[in-house]
Amino acid sequence: MTNFLRQDDNTFLHLIGIKKWPAASVLSENKKNAFLIYKLLYSKNLIRKSNSITNILFRICGNKK
Repeated sequence: MTNFLRQDDNTFLHLIGIKKWPAASVLSENKKNAFLIYKLLYSKNLIRKSNSITNILFRICGNKK
């Protein structure tokens, strides 16, 4: 899985409490979905780190910002 991650992906994973990308099965379904949503929106240039949608994704992941 690590080969498709960019530096921004690693930053986001770190922010939601994942220090290193584990096997996908280790992640909860919410974290997997939130990460995929984030990656899609980010790749389409719809969000940046400071965008409020990022805060929504933090809540989906169970982390409060």
